[in-house]
Amino acid sequence: GAYAEAARLDYERRQQATAYNTLQAYRAAQAAAHALSIANDAVEAAREHAETTARLTRQGRIVASDRMTAELSLASAQSLREQAANRQRLAIEELRLVTGLPADAELLLPPWQAPPVAMPAATSSEQRALATRKDLKANEALLTASRTKITAARAAFQPQIGVVATDSWYDDNAARDNKSQSIMGVVSLNLFNGGRDWHGLSAAQRDTEQTELRLEAARQAVRGEVRAAASRLAEASARRGIAAQSVDKARENVRLVKQRYGEGRTILIDLLMAERVLVEARNEELTAGLSQELSAAQLQLAEGSL
Repeated sequence: GAYAEAARLDYERRQQATAYNTLQAYRAAQAAAHALSIANDAVEAAREHAETTARLTRQGRIVASDRMTAELSLASAQSLREQAANRQRLAIEELRLVTGLPADAELLLPPWQAPPVAMPAATSSEQRALATRKDLKANEALLTASRTKITAARAAFQPQIGVVATDSWYDDNAARDNKSQSIMGVVSLNLFNGGRDWHGLSAAQRDTEQTELRLEAARQAVRGEVRAAASRLAEASARRGIAAQSVDKARENVRLVKQRYGEGRTILIDLLMAERVLVEARNEELTAGLSQELSAAQLQLAEGSL
């Protein structure tokens, strides 16, 4: 019964892990699609600069090196877009694989939105994990089974008491009055069996000690998982806040640099650099948002509450 309970709890823990893997694949696919849209925006901006510099070069207002710089920037943006498109395709394949869908199943995902994530207290998370983790409860069930083996092994050293009742006939004809009936009590004690019982008890005790150590190691591992997930969540939350501010500043910087470039007060490299910084800031915000959500889910998984 204890082994059956341990197997059931282990199965429920695997269900929680499957739920996390599905969430991870689903949100990663959404993030990959959003990253592709960021790459498309970068390509459009680079194409605009390439067309502008080509026109200005024909008019003799800028040197040919500026046009070549803009064209190289466009080629770099297009290459990054191809990488983003490939990552999206791989993310969709991973989502199909995790969810058990056919390889040709069409998936339509809603646009990426990073939800707000609350920061739980690490101490309460550890306590919840130790109280609710299914794998810990499975190890506790295995410990119960090991202790039961000790009880069974000790029974070999106790007297065995039984009752024997017999009813016998001594003739082929049962109608004749020649039967015998007896009832008796039997007490037996195994005085010597070559040390087999002692070794069996010792083995059961060592197995229990080993199970206790495994349970304690599992508890330590759970505490480590909770602390690591909480640390990753704090880091991702801080990164997301910084990235959100950086995106706003990068957008404003692009607007100002583009205005100055149109007035002839700055060079093309400054504008291209401002565009690149904006793309990097948007990607960082996306990465931090995804990391924050998955870290929160990892913390719930470590707590056993996902």
